[in-house]
Amino acid sequence: MKGFWSLMSFGAWIDRRLWLVVIVVFVAAELAQTTWTLLSSSPIMLARVAPQTRADVYSSLSSSSGALLGFSIATLAILVSFAPRRGDWIKAAREETLEKVRVKLAGVLLVTSAALGIVLALATVALGVDRSQVGIPWLQHVVLSGALAGFVGLVLSGLGFALVVIERGR
Repeated sequence: MKGFWSLMSFGAWIDRRLWLVVIVVFVAAELAQTTWTLLSSSPIMLARVAPQTRADVYSSLSSSSGALLGFSIATLAILVSFAPRRGDWIKAAREETLEKVRVKLAGVLLVTSAALGIVLALATVALGVDRSQVGIPWLQHVVLSGALAGFVGLVLSGLGFALVVIERGR
């Protein structure tokens, strides 16, 4: 039973720092790709494909992350505008809980926006500098790790935002 309670306390700790999940995903993806590169005798993933194919992938990631960055900032603005409603004292506890959820979602969206901003900036830079036959591994690692972290952050915040909207509609 002690293991269950420690798992519950770990879950509560993560719940208070939900934005940390996005950072952990970024770091884990970066470490996995770096390890794979160091253990491999040939280039991996994007570094092994033709320069034009790499440019197409970087272009796609750049445009997608730019659009998703705008979406996440707009969602953040909507969350901030959901101020607690004043009303009867029965709904006050629910509004207080929703306010805590909105603050957590805002943190996730800010970290997600940072990851998407990294992808946007570095994928755009990669379009200009990654022209050799073998790609630049560290650039590939950061761009792909940022894309994965951005995806995870958008999924987390999307689920949380949906719950806020559903609860707000009650």
